[in-house]
Amino acid sequence: MEFQVENSPKILIMGCEAMGRDGGPDFISLEDNYQCLHIFETTSLGANKYFDDVCLCKESGEKCDNQTPVGKCTSGKVQWWQDDFSTSMVPTTTVTTTQATTTVATTTEPSTTTVPTTTTEVTTTVPSDKFSFEISLTEGRNNRKNQMMVSSEMDCSLEKCDFWIKVDNRAQTWFKVYMGSEECQNQKCSGSVVPGASANVTIYRGTEFLDFFDFQFKNIVVLGCDNGLLDYGSCVRMTKAVSINGQEYIDEICSCRSREMDCRNAKVGVCETGVQTWWRDATRTSTTGGTSSEATTVPTTTAAAVPSLQDLANGGVDLSNVTQVLNDTEHYSKQGMALNHTQIFDITKILHNSANLPGISQKNAIQILQNMDQCLNAHKEQVRRGQTREFRLLAVLQPMVMNTKDKLIQYLDGKNLGFNAKKVNCQNENHTDDGLIDYGRDIGFAVLNDTNKLSSTQHNSIIVPLGTVCQDSQDISHVFFTIFRGQKLFRGPQAYRSYGRKSEEADDSSDKESSNEFRERWKRDAVQPNETEGVNQIPAPSRCVVQPSVPDVPVMSATLMSGAVQIHSFPKIVGVSRPPMAKLQFNTGKIPRPLHGQKIVTWFDESKQEWALQEKCNMESDENGIVLASCEHLTDFTVLIYGQLDAEQVCSWPLIIIGYSVNGASIFCLLLLIVIGLLFYIQTDTIRRILSYIRGQAQTSGDIINLSYYCIFLMFFVLSLFFMDQSSGGNEEGGTTTYCVVIAAMSYFSLISAIMMSMLIGIRMICHFFSPKLRAFFKVMTSPPAALSIGVIIPFTLTLTLALSEREFFERNDAFCWVRPDYIAYAVIVPVILPIINGVICSTFAIYKMFFQAKRGLRDKETSHYDAEFWSKVLGLIIMQFAMGLPWGIEFILIGVAGSSAWNYVFVILLGTQGIDLFLIFLYRRQRLVNESRKWSAREEKMERKQRQLERSGEEG
Repeated sequence: MEFQVENSPKILIMGCEAMGRDGGPDFISLEDNYQCLHIFETTSLGANKYFDDVCLCKESGEKCDNQTPVGKCTSGKVQWWQDDFSTSMVPTTTVTTTQATTTVATTTEPSTTTVPTTTTEVTTTVPSDKFSFEISLTEGRNNRKNQMMVSSEMDCSLEKCDFWIKVDNRAQTWFKVYMGSEECQNQKCSGSVVPGASANVTIYRGTEFLDFFDFQFKNIVVLGCDNGLLDYGSCVRMTKAVSINGQEYIDEICSCRSREMDCRNAKVGVCETGVQTWWRDATRTSTTGGTSSEATTVPTTTAAAVPSLQDLANGGVDLSNVTQVLNDTEHYSKQGMALNHTQIFDITKILHNSANLPGISQKNAIQILQNMDQCLNAHKEQVRRGQTREFRLLAVLQPMVMNTKDKLIQYLDGKNLGFNAKKVNCQNENHTDDGLIDYGRDIGFAVLNDTNKLSSTQHNSIIVPLGTVCQDSQDISHVFFTIFRGQKLFRGPQAYRSYGRKSEEADDSSDKESSNEFRERWKRDAVQPNETEGVNQIPAPSRCVVQPSVPDVPVMSATLMSGAVQIHSFPKIVGVSRPPMAKLQFNTGKIPRPLHGQKIVTWFDESKQEWALQEKCNMESDENGIVLASCEHLTDFTVLIYGQLDAEQVCSWPLIIIGYSVNGASIFCLLLLIVIGLLFYIQTDTIRRILSYIRGQAQTSGDIINLSYYCIFLMFFVLSLFFMDQSSGGNEEGGTTTYCVVIAAMSYFSLISAIMMSMLIGIRMICHFFSPKLRAFFKVMTSPPAALSIGVIIPFTLTLTLALSEREFFERNDAFCWVRPDYIAYAVIVPVILPIINGVICSTFAIYKMFFQAKRGLRDKETSHYDAEFWSKVLGLIIMQFAMGLPWGIEFILIGVAGSSAWNYVFVILLGTQGIDLFLIFLYRRQRLVNESRKWSAREEKMERKQRQLERSGEEG
């Protein structure tokens, strides 16, 4: 930094006088919200490469983060590191501090006071060159992993360098490790290397060997690669699928230039210099250990300033500079989330120009794919706005494959995409199936070449039966496969709603504050001429409309080419069924089952930039979240949910009106029953007369169990009327809020508790017909303290357990705070089976009382019991069990049904009228009691008349 005071103060940063945002609409001004800019450079020091990141801030440097925009020098020229041709000592730095001369004028003679200049010299020696690194190999299948590690350290002073190496082979029965020509006899072995000497570590596994690590003072070679697989200050990861004795294994190599290995956040390594090699066949004897490979010293170069993105996009690119252009582009694409749409457009243009160069190499193709992969770390809206009709990232792949001179292109370690391409000769070669599989972010992608493996794994995969396809066309020249883990490149003018959980991608984070900050950051960007026409998307339809919605599922594509022509499908022949051109497997296990729609496997229509709903793929199975499909054409495929997102109970106005009406009526009826139940505990003559009239008989004691039963039901209907409908909560993104989960859990608890209480009431009603011992037990069980404990504690424990362990049970994601009916055990079996059991038991004893005890004379004093309300109680109990259990079964039937149906009305009416049912049962029982009272009154009156007649007859006699 240089500070100049001349006519006006001036600050120069590394030779640059003015800095603006690269690709921005204007330069940094005091009115701009952002106060920091990044400039980047890759420099070399000896055999090591360093990544320099300079951040310029107007105010506090704390505002500098990984989302800070990239800067561009607009006045002056940035000067990075320059060669120092002095001795090993750091050049002398002179710091001069001069205070201004002060002159005081008087009427006699001038007087001048001068402060002398102070000079300080600082001399610093070159620091010692010291570093350490570790490299590990892990080979695993399922849960079994074999691992070995190599750690080393080099410490160089001005006089000499010391280098040592240690091996820790934790799988001695699996790996044989050689240091040079000596086999490590134990799990751990070590050695040192003197300056000028070389050493290598070679791993043998059966008849194959891996040239794992080579060292030649001071150069490090990993897997035969001189540069790219070892990065200063961080970890680099490489993965590959290998086949051993017919079994598939995953190899992962992690190299770290630090003292502690941490491969969790390691970046994917790409060999930049040398040839990356994995396992090779070898014949190992007892005397020959490893294969010595000599490392190539990387020449020291002076790094030049990286051109701006605009210069790279508008400048010419040919075979002589395409590698450098793509390397320079990577300096910008690796910013990921910090990229804006203008930068993404420039990167897309660069990749498009590079891909259309005939004769590019496999290395160039991998560079293109890596830049595309890093661009997909940007925000999805910026990616969409960075695409135009002329330049699209999706349009880069086909010319890239066609123009690559090498036979194979494999990019299997990407974060956002995997790629596999090869040249095909159907006339002279016998082809088997070919495809691509995604083992997840931790392992990566792998080539798939066996259809049988498609069904033996649960990972996302796509395959093309080349043997069958070649029979239909002999002109096929290329085939390539792509798996996109996200759908950022498949966003056209029509917006789609997301389904289920949020994506794991960074821009789909549920952190609302972060998203708002991002929008504020980019809202200043004006629409540039190169942007996609119509920046604002057409809004998605209402959540109540049947529509396709996009779950968190990858997009998988397969493409056949005949020269420059893309083959989408083969002509159909009438009466002849053709085999599928592609077979796909999607793992949708984390996506909740659609409650109001169905899964479909469809394709992206590039001409309309939207997901097509015609010519869908044939979905063969959907079990345990694994979707298998076959397609008769080739393009980009994914799984969509076709249906409505919100429940019909919150979408259909007739259903809403009916629901509010029956729920309100049930609340009113339950309040009346609760008031009547409470009156039994008020001991006054007036209340007794009122209750005698209401019940149809003289007052009996209060029933706390029935009263609790009504209160629990009231709680359910209050929740149903006022809290279950969350369609007006403003949650346009879907999902289930914690508030809604609590409401659903409380509703589930209240209904299960009501079912338990009704079962206890039924047991209490029939226990009089049990044997004395059983009757005594069930009387204790149905006593108020025990019944309330059972009816409340068991449902509460069940609900709490489900809320903690199976939270998804309460997450419908359809604006209706209720439980998911596809959890059969908790949503169907428990609430349906319990009422059925209760109804069967009560009905059985009713039949026993009617036919056996009364008609066959089996009554005895111990089991005899008379209850005037018995039959009304039995009938009411059966009706309530039916009313409580049937809605759960109906809701299970409605899974996958979109739109309104008769079952929706049956469900709403049955669920909402249970309070009315209880009141009608109460009125029925009252009428039965009134009739019974009149009957007994008539009998008593008749008996009294007979008694009076007898008395008169006696008197006359």
